[in-house]
Amino acid sequence: MNSKHYFLEKNWYKGNTHTHSTVSDGRLDPKVLATLYREAGYDFLAITDHDIYGIYEEMNTDNFIVLPGAETQLPNTRPGRWGCHHIVALGIPGKNQFTHGQRVPYDNTWSAQKLVDFLRSNGNLAVYAHPNWSHSDMEELESLKGILGMEIYNFTTEKLFGCGYSCDYYDQLLWKDKKPYCIASDDSHQKVCDYFGGFIMVNASALTHENIIMALLEGRFYASSGPLLYDIYREDGMVYIKCSPCRAIQMLSNGHPGSVCRAEEGYVTHASFKIPEKASYVRFVCKDAVGCCAWSNPIWF
Repeated sequence: MNSKHYFLEKNWYKGNTHTHSTVSDGRLDPKVLATLYREAGYDFLAITDHDIYGIYEEMNTDNFIVLPGAETQLPNTRPGRWGCHHIVALGIPGKNQFTHGQRVPYDNTWSAQKLVDFLRSNGNLAVYAHPNWSHSDMEELESLKGILGMEIYNFTTEKLFGCGYSCDYYDQLLWKDKKPYCIASDDSHQKVCDYFGGFIMVNASALTHENIIMALLEGRFYASSGPLLYDIYREDGMVYIKCSPCRAIQMLSNGHPGSVCRAEEGYVTHASFKIPEKASYVRFVCKDAVGCCAWSNPIWF
């Protein structure tokens, strides 16, 4: 048998990659914010204030770490309509060039590509935030190179504005053979109860800054607003998935409209699908009884 498993490490770490504090427009100071997430069972948090870089190594413990980062933002330059580009920067150990409390030195007349290149050249991963809320132009998004991923779900923009899902954006990028990973985040500002709604689960060997970033770079994680994924593997032309109890497990790809394993009564916890003949990837969406989802990263062939 030709078998390949996609989650190889025994450890899973829950984290949020997009959060704001009183350093910008959040209502909780960084220490209180970190305590809130740690006590809720999170293993890591990125405090990504608008334009102000944050490094909070003093908050790290054996069972909780804070990743360095910031959120940068550009206006949409297309005339006649509102829009913007928000790009989250996450520091890479040993490569990050920004310092704690530094205002990230970019120009808001730059293109989104120039900003992504700038963040990467200064030792940061770049994540495209909430494209649906931002009214991002699909053509512009497709042209971006070098992003780690995009937010397929943003809890705050869903809760406050009803536009937190960016699944269609994500599919269209994949159909164009782009390969960003999908991320779910809170983007919490604490003006309402906008935390613990979007997160990623990272499959890493240990809870360190280095291991979490390496797992992100390698796509060893999934996004969720609730359900958990336990295993995904491929064997002899089939793909298999195991998850927490859900009402439906969907398989999506570019070579087929999609397939679904649905529980008319009760729940499903596993499914198997034949890999579509012309597919270059498949990805999974698991939806629970209250509509929360888990989104796997694509499995490319």
